[in-house]
Amino acid sequence: MRRTLLIGFAVMLGLAVVLPNLSPAQNDDTGSAETTKEYRGPLPAHFGKLGMSDTQKEKVYSLQESYEEQLEKLRKQIEQIEQKRDAEIETLLTPGQKLRLQELREEAAKEAAETQAKSSASAEGKF
Repeated sequence: MRRTLLIGFAVMLGLAVVLPNLSPAQNDDTGSAETTKEYRGPLPAHFGKLGMSDTQKEKVYSLQESYEEQLEKLRKQIEQIEQKRDAEIETLLTPGQKLRLQELREEAAKEAAETQAKSSASAEGKF
């Protein structure tokens, strides 16, 4: 009895993992509007909980797209300002401090690369 329950549980667990991961080609629901809709990104915070109509959502997506170019320009401008600021700050450092700063940056880059490699390896192992 216990063995049968364990086998049944294992089968249910296996199905719970496999079924949600079926691609639309494997799923019987290939022609529905849900599976063929293009994902347009998230709505602004809390807007998804308002019960908005598809028309309202499309207008929100359109507005988001219309502002994206301006926002991207501002992001680039902020990046340039931050680089200029950091360069000016570095002029205040002694040669020894500049050398130590370079070492710290190299260590941080190495750690980031190792973390990225580990997360990539673990992601590959999941599939």
